[in-house]
Amino acid sequence: KAALRYFLVRSAARAEQFELLRASQAGWATQLLLDAVATEPDPRALCPAIDALAGRDAKLVVPAIVARLDDARWIVRAAALSALERTPCKEAIDAIVARLAVEEGRLRDDCIRILEALTGAEVTKSPAAWKLWWADNREKWTGPPPPDKGPMTPEKFAEKAKKEKEKDAGRTGGFFGIETNSKRLCYVI
Repeated sequence: KAALRYFLVRSAARAEQFELLRASQAGWATQLLLDAVATEPDPRALCPAIDALAGRDAKLVVPAIVARLDDARWIVRAAALSALERTPCKEAIDAIVARLAVEEGRLRDDCIRILEALTGAEVTKSPAAWKLWWADNREKWTGPPPPDKGPMTPEKFAEKAKKEKEKDAGRTGGFFGIETNSKRLCYVI
């Protein structure tokens, strides 16, 4: 029990350190986070380290984040996908397009959502279609599209609802209008 408690306390302390390093954009902080992402065994500390790398110099951090997309733990892969979304570059999109063919359930939905956010494209849910689209558009991509800041008119609302309905047509499960591709669900009522 004492060894487990020690491990848990140390893990929480490391997670807090990585959270603190997020505030510093200094090179030494980035290097500490890169080392942690490469070696940290505990996902409770690893996920904050990955998260803290998001938004930093893409050439430095994207390879380390992409390496964690192969982690066996879904929570680590989810953190890596989120960090790639906040570190937009062609290499990040390359990795997400490749990962889309492997993931299923919630992480597949995350890949599609991130690809749509970073590219502004609404391609089908098919990994092959995204791969073809990205191959055709990779060189033209200059960054994420600007957010739509116009007022939500009834026409925009109807258009958005129509797109969501078409997008949700392939979903496999749902409850009271909440649709998902996840295989394991828990609804708390």
